[in-house]
Amino acid sequence: MNFGLARRGVRALFILLTMFAWCAADAANFSAGNITFQIERDAVTNRIEKQPEHSPQNQTSNFQNLPTLARICTPENKRAWVSVSGFCHVLDFYGLGPTDLPDFPSGELVLKALTDEPVAIQTFGKSPFVKTENGLRYSLFDDSSLDTDIGEAHRDQCLAMFAALDLPLSTPVHLKSGAYSLADLLSESLGGFSFDQRELAWSAMAFARYVPPQKEWTNRAGARMNFSELVRKLLRADLNAQKCAGIHVFEALILIGEADRKNSLLDGGTRAQLNSHLQTAVEEIIRRQHAGGSWSRSWCAAVNDDSEPMTPFQMSFLVTGHLAEVLEKLEPSLRPPKNVLRNAAHWITNSMTSTEIRPNGFWVCPFTHAAHGARDISVETNR
Repeated sequence: MNFGLARRGVRALFILLTMFAWCAADAANFSAGNITFQIERDAVTNRIEKQPEHSPQNQTSNFQNLPTLARICTPENKRAWVSVSGFCHVLDFYGLGPTDLPDFPSGELVLKALTDEPVAIQTFGKSPFVKTENGLRYSLFDDSSLDTDIGEAHRDQCLAMFAALDLPLSTPVHLKSGAYSLADLLSESLGGFSFDQRELAWSAMAFARYVPPQKEWTNRAGARMNFSELVRKLLRADLNAQKCAGIHVFEALILIGEADRKNSLLDGGTRAQLNSHLQTAVEEIIRRQHAGGSWSRSWCAAVNDDSEPMTPFQMSFLVTGHLAEVLEKLEPSLRPPKNVLRNAAHWITNSMTSTEIRPNGFWVCPFTHAAHGARDISVETNR
């Protein structure tokens, strides 16, 4: 099946529907604390950019035999991946187009389970939504959760995924109690945001796509915040204490840098610090790549090489897959040479035959990012 052509048609239809929505509503308004943000049509337009002709979303990968998520997201294994976090990974790999998952044949159906409360209850067994004074959020189901068994694995995981899909803030979220939108998710995220929250990366990725051209915001405690402070906080983060070897912090910095180039969000000193950090990180990534094309946990100097509780192969697969996907998000002048990316993709595809990879909950995350990264690299390096 040519997923790329199908995705192109779905994306074109999505853009047409979005343009129709603009005619009905000139702007989406939302508030966080004492700041009111207005998302004008021009700002939304910037977030639904035309895909290049050879974009991974528009072209079938040369890795046509690369296993898809059907390898691990099996009907027999639904308890391991039919979840809020699991569906974010399904959307990451397939987008809104067709899938090869029998129970969820399109990304649109997966998205509906995350944005329509009755469908969510039917799919997950209960509602993941929590209404707040600032809007709406998903319940959090991570390592520290005690009173819930459903929700995001990371704070703002869904909002970051919706941003990656270029969904406008006017996208509806249907609850039994009333009509909401992604703007309500963003309003709550900004209102409840703190630099001391347990994880910053997913919030930062969502903000990088949805907050500009605004440079700052105020949370409900009255604290005024801005992107320069956020970048400096991310640069100081202890990557050893972060999930996925800290690579999502690196990803968040990349996305904020991209947003800054378009909207001049950062002060001069912070911008220079960020650019220097990204360049140094890429140099370390190149230097630390193993001869076979993989990386271990110590993909940069700030991360130690302790893989426990994972096996060395599990850790290498997770890190190499995440880096393969994230490095493609760098601006072209910062990306590693093609042979670095190509070697990573080859290592991933060769490793996918490993008997260690089984259809269970652990592999949903690393397998998704690895397969997505290898697919993107195959397109980029064969142009």
